[in-house]
Amino acid sequence: MFKEVKEVKKLLLAAAVLSVLAQGCGNLVNQTSAGNQYTNPGSENDTAVLIDAVYGGNAYSPKIAMDESGNGLAVWRQDDGSSDGIYSSSYDKLTGSWKTANLLESTAGNVFLPEIAVNGSGDAVAVWRQDTKDVYASRYLAAAGRWEAPKKIENNAEGYIFYLKTAIDDNGDSVIVWQQLTEAGYNIYFSRSDAATGSWSDSSPIGTYAGYAYFPELTVDGSGNVIAAWRQWDGNHYSVYANRYDAAGSAWGETKSMENISGNSGDPRAAADAHGNTVIVWQHDAGSIYANRYNASTKTWGGVEHVWSVADSNSGLHVSVDRAGNTAVVWRSRNETKYYVYACRYDVKTSSWDSARYVGTVPDTANDITIALNDGKDVMAVWYQNNDGYQGIWYEQYMAATL
Repeated sequence: MFKEVKEVKKLLLAAAVLSVLAQGCGNLVNQTSAGNQYTNPGSENDTAVLIDAVYGGNAYSPKIAMDESGNGLAVWRQDDGSSDGIYSSSYDKLTGSWKTANLLESTAGNVFLPEIAVNGSGDAVAVWRQDTKDVYASRYLAAAGRWEAPKKIENNAEGYIFYLKTAIDDNGDSVIVWQQLTEAGYNIYFSRSDAATGSWSDSSPIGTYAGYAYFPELTVDGSGNVIAAWRQWDGNHYSVYANRYDAAGSAWGETKSMENISGNSGDPRAAADAHGNTVIVWQHDAGSIYANRYNASTKTWGGVEHVWSVADSNSGLHVSVDRAGNTAVVWRSRNETKYYVYACRYDVKTSSWDSARYVGTVPDTANDITIALNDGKDVMAVWYQNNDGYQGIWYEQYMAATL
């Protein structure tokens, strides 16, 4: 059974780790009159870990990502007394410990919207917004165990940036997408990096489309091809749209609608396997989760798939695809008193989604909850919450049984 999250001093990170892809539902969920109970026979570590207590001040916007081995990298923004800074810490699954936090940037002005992505080898990219419209990126080299100096992305568009996402492929090449206000409305922009030269392309819009576009998401496959998805107003309701970037041709294709369901859709998430097969999942109206799959061989989308529906509101979607093509989706669902984290898997052999399984709970005082998933094996959730007058980042670890 999950144990109570314990408080430590200032900067803490909250995480729950368990197997959600390779085990059957019966081993994870036990329906009782008291609700779902965690019955996985794996071991637990209920000791909260202090990442760093040097900088002090309020901490916000935690994000986390993992490599294939379950090692993690977290980024967040934190007040150092004069301005906000972007900090990072790495988690070693073998030792179960976090390293001392690093300050990733020291430029003047405030920072916002940190995001992070990690590839299978542990190389990573962190991105953030500086002030209102400047985008910065820093690359993490796993072999050297260090971050490179941040680089500014040349952004030719005017207007506020409201949302950032990033991805990194196995070669270390990275992509950033963001939502930006222009004279024509909200549009989706992108920039790509070349790991060999360390350079980033100038920003440019993704394809052409009508209507305001919001909340972009992206994924990159083993060949550097990119699929971006976003929420878009079509004149009647919000729908999920996507576009694919062909790395060989260095060009975006045709923007396509992912669904034709009545009502509003949003919060898209995307993941791709090494061969380019991709899944996009999204939330529809209050509780339903849907998916659509891209087949790299036929270069076609397969159509809408229903994943799960619940009465309570869902949010915090995250999706991962393993090398065999199996898919895992995690999300949080809130009732009147708590946030509950659930997972659901797609079996490529049976071409079907299984029932949702209970993962754990998050305190009702939690804010900005982010969930990470690596190849469907490990789940981590991070959040910040008030702690005696300041905002702290919380962490709790649970180890699943060995697969």
